[in-house]
Formats: sequence, C-alpha cells, structure tokens
Amino acid sequence: MAAEDTAVTRVAQRKRRHVERNRQWLLERPAAPGGPLHRHTVRDRLSELRGLFRRPDEWNAADRPPRQLVFDSDFPIADEPLPRFLDDAAATKLPAAARQDTDPFARLAIEILARTGTRRSEMLGLTVDAVMQIGSAYWLRVPVGKMHTDRYVPWHPQLKTLLDDWLLHRPEAC
Repeated sequence: MAAEDTAVTRVAQRKRRHVERNRQWLLERPAAPGGPLHRHTVRDRLSELRGLFRRPDEWNAADRPPRQLVFDSDFPIADEPLPRFLDDAAATKLPAAARQDTDPFARLAIEILARTGTRRSEMLGLTVDAVMQIGSAYWLRVPVGKMHTDRYVPWHPQLKTLLDDWLLHRPEAC
C-alpha cells in the first residue's frame, strides 16, 4: 500500500480504494510454489489489515481512519469443511467390521468411539478406572475434554462386556 501511493504517509489518510487495491493485489499475487495465494492466506492478510486499522480507533489515536475500511465482504469465501460424520451406510458397516476384527482392542476401541462419541485422543487417554457404576448403570468419565471439564457418558452394557473380556486377556504391556 505504501509503495503504490507515496503521498499517503499516515494511517488517517488511507481510503477505501487503498484497501480495494491491496485486496486485488493479494488475489493476483503469485504464491511461492506458483499459482495464486490460497484463500485462507488472503483472509489472514486482510484480517491483519483490518486489525491495523481498528487498533488506532480503539485507542482513540489521532492518526486513525475516519471510517471502517475493511468489510466482511472483502474476505474470500472460506472452504467448506468436510463432513466429520459417518453416513448411514458406513455407520451400519462399522460395527459389523469391528466384530470381524481379530484384535480385541480394535473391537473395543471402535465400539467405544462409536457408542460414546468420545474423540480419539480422549479415548486413548482413558484409564481402566474411567468406567464407574452409578446406581445400576455404568458410566464413562471422560476427563477434561474440549470444554475443559469432566463429563459422564452412559456406558452401554455391551461395552462393559467387551472391556471386561479385554482386561482378562490383554497383553502384559497394556
């Protein structure tokens, strides 16, 4: 921006046209491996620019733009995240495939993930005493998860059977 309009020496002198030119330059600028910059990179750069213009305004600095210069509509549309769930057909096949697996831990792990909704990292961090009986039902205590708090998840009776079986026959190293 500074190289294109050398007459502008203060932040307060920036206009909307400067932001528009900078946005266009970012969209046309080649990336290091070739091709245009990725949309996420362009979003990051525009976000930094918005912060640069917003801070003097928050601090009531004398050198600040007279109005907002970077708008939400300036940002390229972000990629849609991929779905993170199983469709009905895959969800039906998963338990059947798990039952066919010869590794008891693989069967147990797949069943735990499918029936409790725990994340892989949470499941791998569980200890044997995480399953507890409250009343007549069994519950899984998942310690300090995404929300930084413990949570309790109902424990299916089939999981209790699988866990007990695995504990009886597990290798010494586990």
